Amino acid sequence: MKDVFAVVEPTVIHIRTGGNSSNDLRRQIIDELTSERWGYTNLDANSLIRDENERRTAIGQEFLAMVQSGKIIPAETIVRMLRKIIYSGDGRKKFILSSFPDIIDQAKEFEKTCAMISAIIYTTGDVAGDIPIVEIKNNNLTLFNIDALFQKEHRLKTMAKWDDQKWQELIGGQKTDWSIIVGQPLQGKSVLAGIMKKHLSFKLFDWKAMED
Repeated sequence: MKDVFAVVEPTVIHIRTGGNSSNDLRRQIIDELTSERWGYTNLDANSLIRDENERRTAIGQEFLAMVQSGKIIPAETIVRMLRKIIYSGDGRKKFILSSFPDIIDQAKEFEKTCAMISAIIYTTGDVAGDIPIVEIKNNNLTLFNIDALFQKEHRLKTMAKWDDQKWQELIGGQKTDWSIIVGQPLQGKSVLAGIMKKHLSFKLFDWKAMED
C-alpha cells in the first residue's frame, strides 16, 4: 500500500479573483485554507520564482537567464518547479495555486505533467440574491479563457464570501479519496470503474494488473 499511496495525486485547487471582488476575499480564502483546520499549502508561483532566483538554484538560474534575455518563462519550466514541491514526499497532499495558471495552455501543461486541478475557486462580489455571479466576457475557448474552460467542465466554483459550510459543499464534503470495487467475475466491475473514471475523475488501480 505504500507503493500505491506514493503515486496518488494530491488535491490541487486554483483561486482567482473575478467580478467586482477585491484581493481581500482571495487573501481571506487562502488564509482560511492554509490554517491548521484545512491544511492546504499555498503555492504562489511568482513568489516561488523569486525565491528560486534568490537562492541561485538550478531552476532559478534558468528563470534569471530567461528574464535577462527578455523571454517569457514557459509553462513547462514553472510546472517543473511546482512539481518538485508538490511531489517532494514531505507528506503534504493539499495545495493552492494562487498566481498560476492564467491561460488554458498553462492549465493543460500543469494537468499533463503534474496533477489534476480539482477546481477553480472564483471569488466574486457580484451576487444575485444569494447566488454569486460569474461574468465571463468572452466564452470563446480559442481566446485562451481559462474561466470558460473550467466552467464548461463544471470545475468553476464561486464564492462571494468565506463560509465553512459553503466550502464543504464545494470541495470538502464531496471528495472521496478511495473507492474499492469488488464482485464476482463478469458482474460489471470494470464497466463501473470506467464510468467513475470518466465522470468523477478517479484514477484506477487494477489490482490484477499490478500483481502481473
